[in-house]
Amino acid sequence: MPLRVLAVLMVGLFLTSSRGPRAQTTDPSDGEASPAALADIVLARFVAGPTEAFEAVFPFQEGRELREEAHVEGERRVPGFARVLREDEDEAVLAIGAHVVFGNSGDETSAARYFAGLYKAQKGHDDHWRLVERVPLDVVARPLAHRLDVELRPGEGLAVIDTISVEVLASTGVALRLNHTAEIESVELAGQSVDYSFGGGLLWVDVQDDAELVIRYQIDVARDSTFGVNSGRFGRHAGHVRNQYFWHPFIWFSDSADFRLSVRAPREVYIATDLPQTERVLGEQRVVLAQSDEATAALSLFYDDEWEPVRRRIGSYAFAVYATPEFSPHPDTLAAVFDRVSTLLSERFGTPRGRSLAVVQQRAREGTGWPFMSNRVIAANANGGSPSVASPIPRAFFGHEVAHGWTRPTGPARNFLGEGWATFAEALVLGDTYGADVEIAFWESQRNRYFIRGFDGVKSLATDASNSGVSYHKGAWVFRVLEAEIGRDAFDQGLRTYASNPRGNGSGYEGFLTAMSEAAGRDLSSFLLPWYEGSVVPELRSRIEGRTLVVEQVQSGPVFDLNVEVDLVSDAGTVRVVASLKGRMTTVPFPDDVGLSPRPILDPESRLLFRRTLGDRVRFTHDAGAGADVKLQGDFSSSALASQYDGEAWFVELPIAAGRYVYRWVVDGERQPYQVLRVAPFRELSEAYPR
Repeated sequence: MPLRVLAVLMVGLFLTSSRGPRAQTTDPSDGEASPAALADIVLARFVAGPTEAFEAVFPFQEGRELREEAHVEGERRVPGFARVLREDEDEAVLAIGAHVVFGNSGDETSAARYFAGLYKAQKGHDDHWRLVERVPLDVVARPLAHRLDVELRPGEGLAVIDTISVEVLASTGVALRLNHTAEIESVELAGQSVDYSFGGGLLWVDVQDDAELVIRYQIDVARDSTFGVNSGRFGRHAGHVRNQYFWHPFIWFSDSADFRLSVRAPREVYIATDLPQTERVLGEQRVVLAQSDEATAALSLFYDDEWEPVRRRIGSYAFAVYATPEFSPHPDTLAAVFDRVSTLLSERFGTPRGRSLAVVQQRAREGTGWPFMSNRVIAANANGGSPSVASPIPRAFFGHEVAHGWTRPTGPARNFLGEGWATFAEALVLGDTYGADVEIAFWESQRNRYFIRGFDGVKSLATDASNSGVSYHKGAWVFRVLEAEIGRDAFDQGLRTYASNPRGNGSGYEGFLTAMSEAAGRDLSSFLLPWYEGSVVPELRSRIEGRTLVVEQVQSGPVFDLNVEVDLVSDAGTVRVVASLKGRMTTVPFPDDVGLSPRPILDPESRLLFRRTLGDRVRFTHDAGAGADVKLQGDFSSSALASQYDGEAWFVELPIAAGRYVYRWVVDGERQPYQVLRVAPFRELSEAYPR
């Protein structure tokens, strides 16, 4: 997946350790005579020149990929600044900023972080200086609180005064990220101007001690009106800036700061923040005051001059819908769904964080959908559409977003504990709404997506900084596998404890592991670690040796602790046994009531995520004319499959692992209705779909 696509997804951490990634090997002759010369040449070669020349002085993969994508696509690279922040005899810290122009400036600012940042440079034995390490911004300074005074100008942009309290942790100043189109008017400390540099979305301020900075700037959001609307768009009548637009300074979504926010707009314009808020009309202005009820990283902001806000109490919640009268679903429907979902999850996992929730319509985003949750807001498109669907691909869209209210994770596991959890909760909502069969179908679809999106053997939950998607699918399955391992009561208690931990204090992976281990009454490190850090899932094989069942793990990589249910099917009936795998292989003697020559069926209730090898060869057929262009799409393949014509019908024949799948034919570009396929574990397959 291209880096800039990952940047647009924008959920997770880029740098998670206290030290940045080390440099790759470069030619020892590539270096500069001083830190300043090195900073200048790195910036110049990012902007122009051959790729080889840039890579000779810039050894970090993410920045190389960003530049190469821009080069291939013919996109303009814009220089920001380069300066030396600290220099010793043989070591220096540099700040370098630049960005690539490809669309919405929020997405560009996000992508720029792969290059724009702080770097450690060292002088070699040949007296040449070279980059050796990226310096994470949060190890030099950390924002603690923001007081944001915002003038919202519909159809134009924002004028902002951010009074930001920062904790300075190193002698290299303060570095924050801010939308690269911001026009900074001043940066002040104690009423006096302070030295700063800004470019490529990187704002560096020369402050050496804990301080309260006042940053004044403007952003013309309307300039993004012709580009992708995901991060931000300001129209004349409606608009939004999402937290990932970087419309106010912060470092990354690992930040935890307190916010107080004042937003002013013309009185006919309604304003929605993603924090608990109050509003009043003063003369020709509408003023919204909002304050965070727990530390958070960044804020989203919305407005519309045709909303008719609906506010009500649902139990102890303040629930609001900011939408036009034509918006669908109706606020009464949303309130009922919210009440049902929050009651369902609260009964098992305790009350969610905060006591308010708002649904906000974004008319700048056409169509239907529930694209994201930001703090206390569930954002909808121009229409939200159905809160959930039972078929052909079960989803609980609205319930997924509501579930985010239970966790506010930080650290490397942020996406696993956020999106994985919310996807797991979707299954519970679907089961409660439609029944067990739909819940099972949902789990099958998550299994299929994990394989067809190419995550197995490539991406781990521990390294899912840019929210690639593995946390949704594999992450949700890990919650399900864990529940099966320790039992529902312990699982629920562990989640209650974890969800009650303050953000930034026990809200990461270690806090999750501790809470679940205490609830289970045993250390779950060895159980969870292969699921969390490994990039593969188990691959299981079974065979019969005499009157003994043999089950083994054959995947390369980590070994999992598994309790695998196995049905032994024979003429005498079906007998279920449990194979406890604490290593590569285990054996289970047959119970007396197992008949002759039984056939083993692994995990008959689909409680585990593993690579299945039992299935069948399936022939798909479709009637269409001989001259048609006919392809097969399904959640067993990452791409559409070409079909063959046998003189009577089009067909595709595939070896497919046991499970439930949805598919459809595409004839001359026109998509046919979905159909459902169920494949039985009929025969051993050497290589099978989904893939």
